[in-house]
Amino acid sequence: MSSKLSRFTEVVSLAQKAVVVDLDPAFKEGETGYADWVIVAIHSLREYLGHTYRQLLDVLHEMHGIVANQT
Repeated sequence: MSSKLSRFTEVVSLAQKAVVVDLDPAFKEGETGYADWVIVAIHSLREYLGHTYRQLLDVLHEMHGIVANQT
C-alpha cells in the first residue's frame, strides 16, 4: 500500500509544470535560492498532509534518513 507521502510525489511534477517551462534546478547558490516549483511543492505538501510548517520541517528532516536506508 502506498503511503500518503509517496502518493504526493505526483504533485511535485504538477508543480514543476505549472510554474516553469524549462525546469530549473531545485536550488541555486546566491540570491535566487529555491526554484519556484520547490516552494509550490513544499506548500502543497504541507496542505496535503495537514501539518503546520514546524511539523512539516520535522517530516522533511526525517526524509534524509529514510532515503539513505532505502539505498
